[in-house]
Amino acid sequence: MAIITISRQPYSFGDEIAQEIAKKLNYKLIDKFIINNKVKDFHCNFSDELHDLANEKEPGFFKHFFKNPEVYNCLVQAILFEEASHDNIVIKGRGGQYILNQPYVLKIRIMAPFNVRCSYLEKKERVNHSLAEKLLAKKDHEREYFIRYLFKKDISKTNSYDLIFTGQISCFDHYKLGADLIISTILDYAKKIEKTQPLTENNKDNLKRLSLEKRVEATIKKEISSEHVDLNIGCEKLGDIKINGFVADEIERNKIFKLAQLCHGVNSVDNQLSVT
Repeated sequence: MAIITISRQPYSFGDEIAQEIAKKLNYKLIDKFIINNKVKDFHCNFSDELHDLANEKEPGFFKHFFKNPEVYNCLVQAILFEEASHDNIVIKGRGGQYILNQPYVLKIRIMAPFNVRCSYLEKKERVNHSLAEKLLAKKDHEREYFIRYLFKKDISKTNSYDLIFTGQISCFDHYKLGADLIISTILDYAKKIEKTQPLTENNKDNLKRLSLEKRVEATIKKEISSEHVDLNIGCEKLGDIKINGFVADEIERNKIFKLAQLCHGVNSVDNQLSVT
């Protein structure tokens, strides 16, 4: 039926809304747990990166793991492109609104005032008001910084979304009353997108090829410094990878070729890299 991305402020009831939408539609919910389970799809050991990705750690913490910070972006894109190719999914967070900025994707933003979210955090985590304010401010900062670092985007910019929901939801009972309206609105818009901009078989094939490109790129950039490497990875036919660009020497050229060959889903590699 549709692909739906849901960006949410911490403790805005966005998590609960995403879960209910997925349940209502019988869609697969893509969250940090799904991403962690995707570790096995990658040749290299990305467990540290995906752990920090799932928890949306700020860049200062996880830069330690990378020769090139673009690895993170490639990982997220590879996973979301692959999941989106199967259609009928709800993506919770992960920058889905930027990665899947396509007419066949419905992009949602769930917001609530700081004091409302703080009150919910107090009740849910059983902390006092002062600590709740500090924790929420920190979470807001980390999530905004995370998106800015990965995608160079401001998460608050309204032009990244098709629908934005905000309100004075102050307790779970009130949330339950408003959830049906939010869900029905999203359902209506999803049906419109399905009729006017359906996800075609060509779209699905393109998403799978994009996923493979990013999987190969992440694997290479995990092991190769980008200082003297200029890569362009393409996949015109699923399974067949073509690598263009420039490298410093023949050793690096051969290493990149072998890394690409070892990636899950790669059948052949056309190595067009030039040595500068």
